[in-house]
Amino acid sequence: STMSRKIEPKTHTYLHSQAIRSEKYIIMERVSIVAIAMLCLAMALGAAAQSANNVRATYHLYNPQNIGWDLLRASAYCATWDANKPLAWRQKYGWTAFCGPAGPHGQASCGRCLRVNTPLNVFLHILIAASEEFKRRNSSFIKEEKR
Repeated sequence: STMSRKIEPKTHTYLHSQAIRSEKYIIMERVSIVAIAMLCLAMALGAAAQSANNVRATYHLYNPQNIGWDLLRASAYCATWDANKPLAWRQKYGWTAFCGPAGPHGQASCGRCLRVNTPLNVFLHILIAASEEFKRRNSSFIKEEKR
């Protein structure tokens, strides 16, 4: 009976340390799984965000809101593939843009966001906005001239 009392604390300590080791193993296993998942996500995002030098981008402002977001009527390049997409989808893209030689071409380039980083970006955005504002303010004068 005395001997069993002396062994019992050792057994309890041993079982407790095994439980702690087992718990640490489970935690490390979960951390490893999360780390692997994050690595895969980072690789996927890196593949999705591509960049290239010496590219050509085209911008076609066809005022889609004035023609019911009709890509065929606008003669937009992607109309071949995207004209029958839902209106909500077509309203996301009020422009068409393509680039090369790197990146997707043809149908694969449709519906893609394109960010062109050049020193002219800010200037072009201001110029386009000013042009639109000029047209808006002078629309009655322009209509009268057409008569």
